[in-house]
Amino acid sequence: MGESLLDTTIPTEAGSAQSWLARALFAGGILTIGLDQYRPLLGSVGNLADLLFGAAFILGACVWFAQVDSRRLSNLLHGIRRSEALIWGGVLLTAGGAIASLGSAAPSPSWRVTLKYFTMFCLWLPWVTVTVEQYLSVTSALVLYVGGFCLIALGTFSDLFLGTRFGVRLVSTPGYEVNLDNLSEAVRYGGPTGHPNTLGYVSAIGFLLCLSAVVGGNRRRLLAPLLGLLACGGTVLISGSRAAFLGVVVAGLVLLGLSKPVGRRRLLLVGAACLCALWIGSSFVGYRSAANPVERLLESVQPHRSFEADWQRARDLLLVKRLLSHDPVTGYGMEDIGTGAPPTKVGFNLPHFIVLQSWVAGGVLALLGTLWLYAVTLRLGWTAVREGHSIAPGLFAACVAFMLMDMVHPGLDQRFKWFAAALMIATLHSSGRSSRSAQTLVSVVQE
Repeated sequence: MGESLLDTTIPTEAGSAQSWLARALFAGGILTIGLDQYRPLLGSVGNLADLLFGAAFILGACVWFAQVDSRRLSNLLHGIRRSEALIWGGVLLTAGGAIASLGSAAPSPSWRVTLKYFTMFCLWLPWVTVTVEQYLSVTSALVLYVGGFCLIALGTFSDLFLGTRFGVRLVSTPGYEVNLDNLSEAVRYGGPTGHPNTLGYVSAIGFLLCLSAVVGGNRRRLLAPLLGLLACGGTVLISGSRAAFLGVVVAGLVLLGLSKPVGRRRLLLVGAACLCALWIGSSFVGYRSAANPVERLLESVQPHRSFEADWQRARDLLLVKRLLSHDPVTGYGMEDIGTGAPPTKVGFNLPHFIVLQSWVAGGVLALLGTLWLYAVTLRLGWTAVREGHSIAPGLFAACVAFMLMDMVHPGLDQRFKWFAAALMIATLHSSGRSSRSAQTLVSVVQE
């Protein structure tokens, strides 16, 4: 959107001012996108990133419609066609949610969640992939994206070591609250994100993007990504998230396979340093095993594991099996998807496994929509890596990590993780425009 989709004409003075405001709002939305449970100053009207993105979308749309002509309309349709594969996944999810809502015991909440999925995957995600180059640039957006995650890490460290209260003041529903006056009692902490698993998500993504910058960056410009690596790596440990730790390890191996020889040597060196730091933290700092993702991961695969959460999830999976054997097609309703509350109709917690969750809540169509979104993201991501964009490998690794973490977490529609996919796909749009510009220049020279 901006002034227009893929438009290069010079805007009017008023339109230019509105465009700069839209860009500022868009940048603010990126910077705060990790504050998933942000408590707005004016009440519960949505988190801050949603408000900023929504304002940027409305302002950009107003500017676009004020200057609409046949060429701008053609550009818009062209941008939509390039994001068509993503939109089809959102359509399948929406159709599954709509059918499930018809039979839900709480149809109104189920319809609201279905509308939220439609807005996320049929409007927001394609919109970001097409317009990020008009508002900022892919590289600038990536810097803001990682910077926001690093600020969350700094806020978490500040809470634990300086006694600040960002996790209480910024979060509407803080989870795993700790006594910040006694650090030794801290087990797991969610910081400004509100929940330790969410902190693990954002920290893992930030860690991988900083790691990619270290692996592929200029030797003279490694200080900032190294500092970001330390900050995000530390908050992965503070979160105690086993899924985040496992996602970092697997995605790190993916990044190792995608790197050039020099990058592989750097990655192995950084990996060895991280293992040493992990060993020192486990042995000498002595934080409790409940907050140690490595020990929690080892404990969870023991035959007599002691995590009540694991036993509860196992019981939920048994109930999922019974429900799907009774009705594997239509779904039981979307009203409590991605929440800890039990669904009205089935009376148990939806599984912490997004693929199964989509199937139980929205039926076969929602299941296909979820798998479609994952498959399209991976396919387009691999294409972006092969195109050779410098930031594509890190974004691809981040997408692999969040998909792996989704296998044990709820919440398909979290924007802070899908923004990585949007940036990765936007690199394809950017490469396409660069190629067309080069071809146009060559044609002009030849003429």
